[in-house]
Amino acid sequence: MNNTIFKSKEIKQYMLYLVDYKKVLIDEDVEPEVESVLLRIAYNSASSISKYHQYINDEYNQKEDKALKLDNVKTIVKLDELGLIRKVTENNEDVQYSITSLGLFYIFKKDLVSSIKDILLKNRNDTFFQTFLYPYIELNTLEKLNSREIFLALSKYLVTCARIVNNVVIDHLLKVENNKGDRIMVGFPKSSVIPEAEDPFDYGPYDSISYLKNRYNISWLDEENLKIRDEITEENKKIIRVYNEKERQELVLKINLETNRTILVDNSNNNEIAKFDLEKHPFEKNSYIMWDLIPCTPNQYLDHLFENPLFYFYDDMKNNLNNLCFSILQNISYDVYLPTDEFNERLQDCDTIVNDKIFRKLADNLRGEFDSYFYHELELKPLPVHG
Repeated sequence: MNNTIFKSKEIKQYMLYLVDYKKVLIDEDVEPEVESVLLRIAYNSASSISKYHQYINDEYNQKEDKALKLDNVKTIVKLDELGLIRKVTENNEDVQYSITSLGLFYIFKKDLVSSIKDILLKNRNDTFFQTFLYPYIELNTLEKLNSREIFLALSKYLVTCARIVNNVVIDHLLKVENNKGDRIMVGFPKSSVIPEAEDPFDYGPYDSISYLKNRYNISWLDEENLKIRDEITEENKKIIRVYNEKERQELVLKINLETNRTILVDNSNNNEIAKFDLEKHPFEKNSYIMWDLIPCTPNQYLDHLFENPLFYFYDDMKNNLNNLCFSILQNISYDVYLPTDEFNERLQDCDTIVNDKIFRKLADNLRGEFDSYFYHELELKPLPVHG
């Protein structure tokens, strides 16, 4: 499947929305009672505080428990402060709230949804659904479908979407936002002063010389002709000299373990080429990691990620769409052995899916991923009437 099936612009905008509005919330939990209120509002768009508490009080009264006090409004206030809900209307007597796109993202990421159809139809215009669902199946189709299995597949798909996006935001974008750029592990040239870790692949490029050569365009850094020499200038200050005898060129890494900084200097003119952060290796005693920072914004970094055809997001989303498409095709497939009611429901859902041009385009893109049997229902001929 070609990566163009993903609407990268819309997906990137949604990821940036998560970064811009709620940097802290995305990978944190809120209390179960707060999640309960959030779900209640998601299932009841424009819920009011008094209506919500009336619902709670009625439930507790039915259980012969003491009614909750209205001061639980603090829960609503917390959800509002977190950006999971927003005020819709406000008057002297009551305030009404609806769930935000961040709130929907949260409940799918946490897999809290029990009835996706209700939440979907009551929040049908939300950006989350517009970004991750409607490009592959029409809203009109979703309104007509009946199959519980299809909606379970849709719920699983959206939960996975939220978690894939969450991983990108946490693993990349928030770090870029906090660091003001892309922080890259560089490692060190093999040296007794700063010994390289036994497993350097985990903590930086194995060949730090190659990194310095390519990053800072130093053509004479040819590892075969280099000699590396260590010097200890004074306590907590060390030097690594990288010398090319053939070219008579030398770089100096000036290491200050007190300030946790390393400076790369061209010894021919004493010009500073770059500065690096320094960290103690988490496992190797007396070993350090050198970090480079490439200034960029989350937006610029996202462009870089999406330009890479090997970006893991593409494979993760492709597998997710594969699973969704397969489940839908499986649940509209012709099965004469079903009970009459289930057969008729499947027949109706099949007719709905077959007429969905967007889903058919997705299925065509995925053709070859599944047994051809499951494409029978996407042929132009209608299914035979159940006799």
